[in-house]
Amino acid sequence: MPTPELNQFTHALMVASDYCTYDLLGPQGETANVPLVMGRAGRTAAAHTLTEGLVMHAASDRRFPRNVIAEALAASYGVEIGRANGMAMLTGETAPDGRSRLLTGEALRDAFERLLTSAGELGVARLSHSVRDPYGLL
Repeated sequence: MPTPELNQFTHALMVASDYCTYDLLGPQGETANVPLVMGRAGRTAAAHTLTEGLVMHAASDRRFPRNVIAEALAASYGVEIGRANGMAMLTGETAPDGRSRLLTGEALRDAFERLLTSAGELGVARLSHSVRDPYGLL
């Protein structure tokens, strides 16, 4: 099976406090109901604009471990998000209907490269990464 191009899909990048990352694939034009997604995981999240078209939704529920890698990733964009706990989710801007647009392949690539740099600066020895394909696109 040929390897699909990143730009065939849209993406949401999840970054967990235990250094696990997930790429949630969506079809072109897909959006996500971030409060619902984060809420199902028992978290509330504040939205922080990192750049035009890139938003980090960072949980701040102290019942979960501190997410220093999400904090460092935001700082790499020059944005201070305060203390993040548990899960953070990167998406595109918020659409008029309140749903978040998903990321292009280029935006995902840039965010992930920054994530790897941030992990190295923090001395993280290993990041895990997986792809979630809820639409059966692969």
